[in-house]
Order: sequence, then structure tokens, then C-alpha cells
Amino acid sequence: MTQKTWGQGPGGATALYRDSDWRVRRLSPWEALRTHSFPAEASEWLKHTSEIDDDDRDETVYRLCGNSIPVLTLRDVIEHIVTNIIKPQVLTECAAAAEAHRAARREMLEALQTAAV
Repeated sequence: MTQKTWGQGPGGATALYRDSDWRVRRLSPWEALRTHSFPAEASEWLKHTSEIDDDDRDETVYRLCGNSIPVLTLRDVIEHIVTNIIKPQVLTECAAAAEAHRAARREMLEALQTAAV
């Protein structure tokens, strides 16, 4: 299910959830930033920058979250791909290339020894 943090659509698409007192509420823009693994420094800058109009600040932050990929999740996905898919293939290719190089050197040495006799 896709969750949009800036309030489009009904139900789960609006980032509504129940708190510990069973009240339904929406994530604040700053909570949304944290769920998308934005660093605290980015939140502070967004809270205080004069580059964003105060009247549009919350909507701007919600849109930023909605158009982003959670960085730590992306890091874990890329790490998994590199470690479990790419790295084994690269290691296999490197081993095959090293063996081909050794075989070619053996053939060259044998040819040089045969020519010297």
C-alpha cells in the first residue's frame, strides 16, 4: 500500500494512524521527515529557512517526503544487491579471467620452451 504523507486520498494514503490513546491523527511534517530518514539537520533547516514561505512550509515538507525515497532503506537495498548479486558474479568472473590468464601464460611458456629446444 502506498502511503502519501501530504494528505491525498482516503484512509492509509493520508498517513493517518492511531496514537497510544487511539486518536486518529496525521504525521507532522517533521515526523514524516524522520520516517523518510532525513537527517535532523535537514529538518532544522527546513523549519527555519526563509526560502520557504511560512504559509506553505508544511505542504512543502510533505511534498518533499512524498517525492523522496527513504535513504536508509535505499542504502540497505543497494547493499543487498551489491553483496548478494553483483559481488558473487564479479568474483566468479574475476576467478575465470585469472584462470584464463594463467592458462595463457602456461601455453606461452610451453611454446617458448619448445622453440628453445
